[in-house]
Amino acid sequence: MSKNKKTTADRCVAKDVSAMYDRALRHHHAGEWQEAEQIYKEIVLVDASHAESLHLLGVLALQRGDIASAINLITKALNIKSDQNFYNNLGIALQKAGEFAQAENSFQMAISICRDAGYYNNLGFALQSQGKFHEAIRCFDQAIECNPMMAEPYLNKGNSLKEKREYSDAMSCYGRCIAIRPDYAEAHNNIGILHKILGDMPRAIDSFNRAIGIDPNLAEAHNNIASILQDQGFIEEAADRYRKAISINPGLEESQKNLYELSVRGYATTPHKKHN
Repeated sequence: MSKNKKTTADRCVAKDVSAMYDRALRHHHAGEWQEAEQIYKEIVLVDASHAESLHLLGVLALQRGDIASAINLITKALNIKSDQNFYNNLGIALQKAGEFAQAENSFQMAISICRDAGYYNNLGFALQSQGKFHEAIRCFDQAIECNPMMAEPYLNKGNSLKEKREYSDAMSCYGRCIAIRPDYAEAHNNIGILHKILGDMPRAIDSFNRAIGIDPNLAEAHNNIASILQDQGFIEEAADRYRKAISINPGLEESQKNLYELSVRGYATTPHKKHN
């Protein structure tokens, strides 16, 4: 085949791959994951160096919860092309695998290419997960500087401040988070935790109930109310709340442990005073 004919054929293949990729993206954005995955795989068969398709196959694996495949596929994409989104999503996958130090490195690579609020927030979370609260707070501040209207960095900064026992500053961060996003259930739950730490149980319960009003399936908020009810001697209602939390999230260890202890003591099956 002549050089000219080969160039023409290559152009046709590139045009076909581009059309296939556009079609796969439409399926992916529409939530039609199987259709998108099939096309991404077909693209890689035609062009093994199509980094975007490898990356998005990794993203699909991440969305399905197949973390090992996600890490493998996105790493392959990065071996072909250095891209901030690839590094960010690899960091997210590594974080879900509990590899926080590696996730930290990946987020730093993303930031070295592009200063983005989301990347700083993710880096902060990786640092926070390693107990590096001071460094994490700096990252959350940089995320806020990049995008002052992004709620998540305020929530995460508040969490780091809470771990440092800087409760007033933590409360201010949670308040700012809710001012930006009033329906942020996790922020209301965390405000409740702070009120509980500070000994204001009525406000704590009110915050937990607000969180549940926004997201009835927030198991942690049910657990937190149960803990207060248990401490106040409302055992039957506490047990019901622990059961509710476990029904939402069977892996919530604190609820399992506390309900087990109540049952061992015979409290969970014996009538006790009710909370009015």
